Amino acid sequence: MASHRRVILGGRGATLVAKDVFDIAARDSHVELDAAATDKLQRVSTPLPKAAKQATPSAPAAPSADSAASHPEILRREQMRAALAVQALQLLGTAGIAASLRPAVPQFLADLLNAGVDLALPASKTDAPVVQAVQDVLLGQGSAATWNEHGMASVSSLADALKAAVVPAASGKAAEASTGLESPGLFEHEAPAFQTSTAASVGVAAVAVHAASSLVAVADAVAAFSCEALRANVAEMLDGETAEGAHKAQADVAGDMRALLAGSKCVNPRKDAANLLAVRGIPQCHGPLREAVKTAASAVRVELNCGGEGGAAGGAEGGGKGKGGAAAGARLHVPSVLVAGHVASLLRALCPLGACSVRRIAAMVAALSSLQPPAAAAAPDAAPADAAERASDGGAAAAATEHAGGAVGEVAYALVTAQETVDAAKVTAGDVAQAVAAADPLGAEEEGAAGAAGGAAAGRGRERGARDDGVPALMAARAALATVEALRMVLALEAVAALRLLRAREAALAARTGGGKGSKKEDAKAADGAADGRKGGKEKEGGKDKKGKGGGGGELALGRGTAVLAAFLDGIVGAAQDKAAGDGSSAGAGAGAVAVVGAVERVAVALDPRGDEVAQLEGALRAAIESNETRRAPKIAKGTRDFLPDQMAIRERAFAIIAAVFKRHGAVALDTPVFELRETLTGKYGEDSKLIYDLADQGGEILSLRYDLTVPFARYLAMHSVGNIKRYHVARVYRRDNPQMNRGRYREFYQCDFDIAGQYAPMVPDAEVIKVLTELLDELAIGDYEIKLNHRGLLDGMLAICGVPASKFRGICSAVDKLDKEPWEAVRTEMIEEKGLLPEVADRIGEFVVRKGEPHHLLAALQAPDSPFAGHADSQAALAELGLLFDYLAAMGGAVRRVVFDLSLARGLDYYTGVIYEAVFKGGSTVGSIAAGGRYDNLVGMFSGKQVPAVGVSLGIERVFTIMEEQERKKNQLIRATETQVLVASIGPDLLRTRMEIASALWADGVKAEFVMAASPNMQRQLEFANKAGIPWMVIFGSAELDKGTVKVKDLERREEEEVSRANLILYLKKKLGLVHAKVEVVDGAVVEVAAIAASAAPAQ
Repeated sequence: MASHRRVILGGRGATLVAKDVFDIAARDSHVELDAAATDKLQRVSTPLPKAAKQATPSAPAAPSADSAASHPEILRREQMRAALAVQALQLLGTAGIAASLRPAVPQFLADLLNAGVDLALPASKTDAPVVQAVQDVLLGQGSAATWNEHGMASVSSLADALKAAVVPAASGKAAEASTGLESPGLFEHEAPAFQTSTAASVGVAAVAVHAASSLVAVADAVAAFSCEALRANVAEMLDGETAEGAHKAQADVAGDMRALLAGSKCVNPRKDAANLLAVRGIPQCHGPLREAVKTAASAVRVELNCGGEGGAAGGAEGGGKGKGGAAAGARLHVPSVLVAGHVASLLRALCPLGACSVRRIAAMVAALSSLQPPAAAAAPDAAPADAAERASDGGAAAAATEHAGGAVGEVAYALVTAQETVDAAKVTAGDVAQAVAAADPLGAEEEGAAGAAGGAAAGRGRERGARDDGVPALMAARAALATVEALRMVLALEAVAALRLLRAREAALAARTGGGKGSKKEDAKAADGAADGRKGGKEKEGGKDKKGKGGGGGELALGRGTAVLAAFLDGIVGAAQDKAAGDGSSAGAGAGAVAVVGAVERVAVALDPRGDEVAQLEGALRAAIESNETRRAPKIAKGTRDFLPDQMAIRERAFAIIAAVFKRHGAVALDTPVFELRETLTGKYGEDSKLIYDLADQGGEILSLRYDLTVPFARYLAMHSVGNIKRYHVARVYRRDNPQMNRGRYREFYQCDFDIAGQYAPMVPDAEVIKVLTELLDELAIGDYEIKLNHRGLLDGMLAICGVPASKFRGICSAVDKLDKEPWEAVRTEMIEEKGLLPEVADRIGEFVVRKGEPHHLLAALQAPDSPFAGHADSQAALAELGLLFDYLAAMGGAVRRVVFDLSLARGLDYYTGVIYEAVFKGGSTVGSIAAGGRYDNLVGMFSGKQVPAVGVSLGIERVFTIMEEQERKKNQLIRATETQVLVASIGPDLLRTRMEIASALWADGVKAEFVMAASPNMQRQLEFANKAGIPWMVIFGSAELDKGTVKVKDLERREEEEVSRANLILYLKKKLGLVHAKVEVVDGAVVEVAAIAASAAPAQ
């Protein structure tokens, strides 16, 4: 159908999506070329030289008339229009590449679209033959096509079609429509603009992707509707929403199915439930298709918006601006093979959807058969459905047809065709995937490269470029579109079958409630009840009255979403039946099949995105899914948590202490993005790199959430060429770890980092960083702790002495790092069985890693002449650095007393190069490590090539919070969530405004105050509010106090109160709260400083 929408091609900053191409191709939307894009094309064009030659046509003009039977296969109308639209768009993006391309060339293609001139373009595997045919049309050659209502094409003269064409006026212009079109021609120097064109494959892929997205939007609702018709057990399917390890797309499908079926009384019956694989597997069949559509749409969007210079089509300015020829250095956009690959994946993902649908249809045919007399009395509903469903894909239709009889044959008749459709789709998907995988993506471009040279070479390049080899992207796109349209018929059949089965169940239910001989009145009542059930309203439980009589249709109450689909189908199928009755096709043998086929065809038309009906259905279904009433109780993501007000009070207090310590040491605050380029993070964390959260590709940069704050800081140093700096950073980081909430291990958590980077005296920054760590833990008052310390150079020396190959150092370090969580035997087993270490080498490592003790004592032992490290130069250098560090720590207020020299400390991160340390809580809590850090001299050089020495520490604040919260719970004291100092309270009515006035005055003077937000709260309520919030003071007044110009100030802790004049209230409260450093007393209602009282009472001299 024609659309009133207009689509502008080449707009600067505009993003074209698959729906835009679909609207042009299938809904005949009006096409306009962006004025700025055509002006730019005009600016960079040069006047045609007098000797300019027209390009050579590829073949003689087609005969004036021909039939589709004798003419090679051509693209269908919407495919042809999509190819022309994208070709016009790609030509607009060639400014600066084909510098002499006239704007008339893309404008002619837009005029063809707006005039409705259909071209006979070859239905080839690749783009090259189609591009060649478009160039022939520009030269006045080629053929036109005419399509009849049955989709059959006849080929006619292009000249006659152009002569009869009526081009509508551009939007917003007063000019009238023009008659007749003239080919603009194509010159040899313009031919390179078509050299790497992917217009046909990208255009048809865009149509296929949009059609598939519309199919996906309806498929879930149809499947849910079938579940109700089959009285299926859906519990296992819906559990997929929360299943451990489920793919996101599958979980999303399960969640949407839950929403569509919310309130349904037709699923999960207490007895005779259909337990079907085609129901349990819905998320596994529909989920991958969602992902495939999303991925293919992203690839298509990128190709649609890549102009000749890699920017948005018609958007970015050209590079060089020479007057003649192409801009210096400009090049044609190289098309991506991703479109073909993703469209082939989309085609493969469509097949399970169809197969699953066919299985459910077969089960419904069997269930219909069981409801037909006399078979209804011989077999329960579920048995034949299960039998048909257990059949293989290829035999599902046959198995169902065996049970079909009488009127059931209507649906069984159509099921055979559906099965054939799915089987053909599977074969096509395999052929396309194999062809795409085997193609050479660069072969076609290399063969056509000579076309850029102009002259005769251009003609030869066009001839070679017309070969139908290279990546078969167009074949993949056409196959995907054909499969989508075929599966739309399958879904339409499933929807009609489900509706028929529900109607049959309603009739059977009405017969049972009427004792088999119910009156017309009773039948009507039962039918009304069933209809009410289809409305999905808030019906009574089970649809039964209190006495259990009548109202049987309530048992068929549909879900909130499926009721929308049922109403949609009722209107369509009813219209189809009326039409069949009017045509007289409802009589005689096979009438049932004709009725079903007509209904299926009508539903398929309604589900076609060319029309408006499916868009309205999608909107109604989306509203039902997104309704809050249909969702489960909200939950939080695994490994995260919400913080209550009292918890936030503890956190804010801790953050204030941490920031104060950092600033005390002269650190400056920095911040970096919460996500980084994936390449920035990978290769920095050893085996822990698998814990990095990767973000979904949105058609742009490949991004990941930051794993820590150290690597982003190193990237910052490299980018900004920072010299010496002390920096702190408090922010969230993300790790895809297995969370242990009781131990303070989360997937989203805060880190508090302190780092010193730059050139300093040896070990001085290391000593200060460890001193900062001790100050943090002491001032947070979390209890006893120790700081384990080692040196990466000493660790590497230990491994070398034990006989570990250098290539295995990092893997063995990761194993040693687990000794704080696992026993030595488990770590030893990992070293031998997983890391490939010899048992005797592992045993030697075990002799080293058990050594730990007071820093100076263990250091002396390791530096002794008989120590294993005595002859190892790198180890001796590391020990010398540690000796210097321990001396500095002893000088810094005895910080060394908190340090334990521990040879088992490894720290698995790859970027550490020197001293490493880890703070461990020694109290009753099981949180383990609470802070860690070390020296990383080479990390910055990974980004810039220039080494910047750096050392730092990271406080795992979440684990510290866990300890602090446990301590607060043991105190059994109120944790104040607010800092309110004063509650303004009143006694009596109509005093709300006065409470507001006094509170506002207190706020203006910096006093933290509140009042109860009620017109006339009683005193009990206000006292309870103050006590619950821990507010220490109250200002109380009533009419009597206001008449005297006073208020009462009450100390809630001491239970004392004084009467103070309103004029002196603020001064009195500020001094009581310590905001003014002077002692005051109240004398006759007035606030007087103590010094003034003493002076007035002193005897005269």
